[in-house]
Amino acid sequence: SNKIASGGTYTFTGAITGKISVDTTEKVTIILNGVTITGNDGAAIKCQEGSDVEIQLIGVNKITSAVDSDGINSEGDLTIAGEGSLVVKADDDGIHADGKLTIKNGDVAITAAEGLEATYVVIDGGTLKITATDDGINAANKSDKYSAKVEINGGDITIDMGQGDTDAIDSNGDLC
Repeated sequence: SNKIASGGTYTFTGAITGKISVDTTEKVTIILNGVTITGNDGAAIKCQEGSDVEIQLIGVNKITSAVDSDGINSEGDLTIAGEGSLVVKADDDGIHADGKLTIKNGDVAITAAEGLEATYVVIDGGTLKITATDDGINAANKSDKYSAKVEINGGDITIDMGQGDTDAIDSNGDLC
């Protein structure tokens, strides 16, 4: 099973059909090292409420969510880091966190309805390419722990979004 029930570091490689689920509030580090995850029931990576998860990227990694789902969904805080790459394809949000979503580095390409969505989105570095039919980056109140904010400190960001009522960056709070 790909269920993580306690804190620690977990490494995944190869092909996974289904999902990786984090069912703990202890600190978890997930190392994706050349992994392809094809979700067949909800998000390809799903983290429970109150979780604190860091995903480290090594090599080329690909995530495809199940129909009408997020690629990665955290009901807590989520950090993406590492020197590898991540390609996410999802019908809903590419990467979603109810709390704080931090992109430290890595080469992240997302094709989804919304690219990144969290209450508090922080981009510190890396290369981010988002193709969205709705908003590229969205800060919306999902958690009482943070105020809605998008904070960009670095990185190379490219956003292509759909026509209509869409925004490249949509902060329902602060933008800094």
